[in-house]
This record gives sequence, C-alpha cells and structure tokens, in this order.
Amino acid sequence: VDESAGALVVLSGKTTSASTDLTLHDWGTIRHLDYLRAAFNARLTALFQGANLRRNGTPRTPNTVTVDGIRDAAYVLALQLDAVDLYDGAEAFKSGFRANIDPIVQTRVDCFIPMAVIRSLHQIGIVGAPV
Repeated sequence: VDESAGALVVLSGKTTSASTDLTLHDWGTIRHLDYLRAAFNARLTALFQGANLRRNGTPRTPNTVTVDGIRDAAYVLALQLDAVDLYDGAEAFKSGFRANIDPIVQTRVDCFIPMAVIRSLHQIGIVGAPV
C-alpha cells in the first residue's frame, strides 16, 4: 500500500512459481522467454519450412539445408535481437548454439539456443561506508 496515494502498488513483478530457479519467479523473465521462443520458432520456420535436410555434404540449392545452416540462422537472429536489446550478449553465447538431428525422429532437428534474457530491474540497493 502506498500510504501517501492511498492505493495498492506493485513493487515487483513476481510470479507464484515453485521453481528453485529464482529467475523464473519474475514476470519479465517469463514473458521474455516466451517472446524468444516464439521469435526463434517463427524465424527458423520461415527460413526452412519445406526445405530438405542434407546430412552429408554441402547444399547445392536453396531447397536444402544442413544443421550448421540452421544453427547459424539462429545465431544471426540472436545478433539481431541483441542489437535492439531483446537478447543479452549474443557473442558471449555463440558456442552454446547447437543444432543436431534428433536420434529418434531423423526428419527433426533439435536446435539448442541459450535464452539470454534481459533481466528486469526492480531495486537498486545503496551500499556505503563513512570515509
């Protein structure tokens, strides 16, 4: 309650998550993760829908892709998102981007993307000492 305004105020955007990962208790983080998943899914689908997967060799036409091409496209999107403050430091996570053919469903590529969210800022603590 803000006594001076006589109103209820939200001090921080906390969820009721039971996760032991405290970053998942923040609404901003949850919404950002949702956005990133949707953005990567939309971009990769738009780029590669209808393409054929080449497991060996170099693609010779735009109709064929490799797992490295999918991984690189995900990284390029991270760089673009980073340029507009929607990804936190793409270069730092470059080695974490991976794409692999699913061992069970050979027509599926699993793309592992580090979800580097921009964190919400709820408080600034002042630490001082007499000098």
